[in-house]
Amino acid sequence: MFRNTSERMAGEKYPILSFALATYVELLTGVAHFKRLNQPTGEFAAALNACELKLAKYFTTSLNQSIYYYMATGKASVFLSLYV
Repeated sequence: MFRNTSERMAGEKYPILSFALATYVELLTGVAHFKRLNQPTGEFAAALNACELKLAKYFTTSLNQSIYYYMATGKASVFLSLYV
């Protein structure tokens, strides 16, 4: 998941914000889906949680920390699971 996304971003000469935001949503959704299906424990679970927090931090920074984009894209549950 991360490799394909990284290659797609690197392939863009000038990635635009909307492309980057869609990529963040894809990664956040993918990590959450993986966690639901596999229910990791221990260090692996901690690493996935850290990954989610880091992605969410940069995603919200890109949006000026607005929940409105999460709501508009139907990803409010991602925001709420990380910050509430």
